[in-house]
Parts: sequence; structure tokens; C-alpha cells
Amino acid sequence: MEFKVSDDRVDRHGRIADKQTTGGWKAAPYIITNEVIERVAFMAIAVNMTRYLVVEMHQTVPDSATHVTDWIGAAYVLTLLGAFLADAYLGRFRTIIIFSSIYAVGMFMLTISATFNTF
Repeated sequence: MEFKVSDDRVDRHGRIADKQTTGGWKAAPYIITNEVIERVAFMAIAVNMTRYLVVEMHQTVPDSATHVTDWIGAAYVLTLLGAFLADAYLGRFRTIIIFSSIYAVGMFMLTISATFNTF
């Protein structure tokens, strides 16, 4: 007995999707884990960024607070761009993989820049 999806949805190979084998929670643990790790990293940076900018980069407290809130605002607004790209061009999973990789490279570069004293 075949259970075909009624609204002509297709799987990643272009075939009519079979409801028994497609969808569900297969990818959910990976996405949830990725999101939790990303949120922890984001909040850890956001909490410590003002102090870093004041102590290490010798900015004033108001300037550093402004830069941090600008950074947080940009991070939240750019999710709209990611949503558009995911819906219109790349797909959800490909978008998550691409931008998570970019995020990981940025986190690595931030860690390296804070670890090594260049002066």
C-alpha cells in the first residue's frame, strides 16, 4: 500500500513524496543541537563583548555598548535575509549548513584574535 502525499510534493530526487519515508523528526536533533550551541556562543560573546572593547580595545563604555547593541541588532535583522535565501533559493537545510559554517569560521577567527597578542 502506498501513501502518497496529496498535494504533489516531491522529495529531493524529484519523485512524488511518500509519506512513510519523508518528513518527520529525522533532522530535528541536529538542528536543535546546532541552535542550542549557537545561542550559547552568541550570548557568551554578547555578555563579554563590552568589557573586551573597553579593556582590550580602549573604547569608551558608551561607544562599546553602542557597538555591541549594533552587533546584536545586525545579527537579528540578518536572519530575515537568511529566511529569504532559504525560502527562495537555497532551501532550509542547505541554508543552515552554509551559514552555520560561516558562523563557525567567524567564531574561530574571533577566538584566535582574542587569544594571540598581536602587539
